[in-house]
Amino acid sequence: MQFVCTLIAVENIAESKQFYETILGQKIKYDFGENILFESGFAIHLKSHFKSLPGFESFQIQPGSKNIELYFEDEDIFKLETELEKNGISFIHKTQNSAGDSE
Repeated sequence: MQFVCTLIAVENIAESKQFYETILGQKIKYDFGENILFESGFAIHLKSHFKSLPGFESFQIQPGSKNIELYFEDEDIFKLETELEKNGISFIHKTQNSAGDSE
């Protein structure tokens, strides 16, 4: 068996695509409209289409925290944090230095 990718079911594929591509700089490997795979190895899938796939019709997608993590790194994490804030992203906590202090 081979691992393919982490897949996130999203309500709005266009908005999610724009966020990952424009804000986080992810490059698209394949765009099938309702399913987009990024070169970095994760995918987004339109929730309504995901639930229409055979075997998933009654599958309950549970929104909430602590149910997935995508790990990214950036040369200037504080600049990225500011850019995310400008785009309306809320944080569980702000970026902290190794001493645990916010910059």
